[in-house]
Amino acid sequence: MSDSSPDSRSWDYIKPRVGNLEQVVSVTHSIDDDGPSRGSRRIRLINGGGLDLELHPDRALDIGRFNVDGVNIGWISPVGASSPFLVENKEREWLRTFSGGFLTTCGLDTFGGQSDHGGQHFPLHGRLGSNPARILQTLSSPERVGVISETKQVTTFGENLRLKREISSLTFSRSMRIRDEVTNLGFEEIGHMILYHFNIGWPMIGPAAELLIDAKSRKSLRSEAPAGDFAKLTPPTVGEQETVFLHELQSNATPSARLRNPDLGLELSLRVVSGTLPYLFQWKMLDQGYYVVGLEPANGHVLSGRHDAESEGAVVKIPAGHTVSYEIEIQIDRF
Repeated sequence: MSDSSPDSRSWDYIKPRVGNLEQVVSVTHSIDDDGPSRGSRRIRLINGGGLDLELHPDRALDIGRFNVDGVNIGWISPVGASSPFLVENKEREWLRTFSGGFLTTCGLDTFGGQSDHGGQHFPLHGRLGSNPARILQTLSSPERVGVISETKQVTTFGENLRLKREISSLTFSRSMRIRDEVTNLGFEEIGHMILYHFNIGWPMIGPAAELLIDAKSRKSLRSEAPAGDFAKLTPPTVGEQETVFLHELQSNATPSARLRNPDLGLELSLRVVSGTLPYLFQWKMLDQGYYVVGLEPANGHVLSGRHDAESEGAVVKIPAGHTVSYEIEIQIDRF
């Protein structure tokens, strides 16, 4: 039996060949000690299938770097990693600490543009990403590796929401799952909006890459960009403007968005496992130095903020004590 056989990926085969599980999988903690991200916690999660994730507990356990077999999948903004304690939730100041990363979660009571509604200010993409998580459990076993956390978005005389998050992977797989539960801990019904801002960068995106999205309808949110342009990927172009598309996902069990790059021989699949995320926004920015495609499952179809979402009846309401669940799978395949 050679080490390239399917059985070589099983724990029964691996166990006699290693003296410590960390030779195959690991979950390690660190704290940045210099620069704009000084004091920020990081968790590095490595599995036996080639996945290497950097989790940011001080940003609601969002995902920074994401590598597969040493190939970068995500996008890092020019800002780079910065402490969430530098965030300013007014106008467009949010962008001064937007590091990108593979996942930025927007919510829990708004996403998209800033707005005012009901005497309350709802900042650009919400406040969740500047809230630190509490780590509840780390998982590192022959079967599974992962992290479970909780993050609260709460204010006196206002919302009291809890996000319980699990990011995990089977030990020898090339996929990971994000399982979220948002619970209204208050005593009154609360409005809830959430958007998963997955950012894909070079070398995963490029002119040869093919983008497929299981959608029953789509439209451009900017009139000058035809809806059919959603899959058009060009080389970085000076002065290229960002475009945004809205895809209403197919109602099948697991609608997906797939990005296939023949130059790398890699395909990324983003599968929406839960039916609670019926829409997917797509952000496309192909300017020099800002070369990124965002795939963004969401629980609503309005990107202009809480006020407009309320006006269009697009805000999910969570009764007191109730929970809404979300699940997304990310898989990388070679072809």
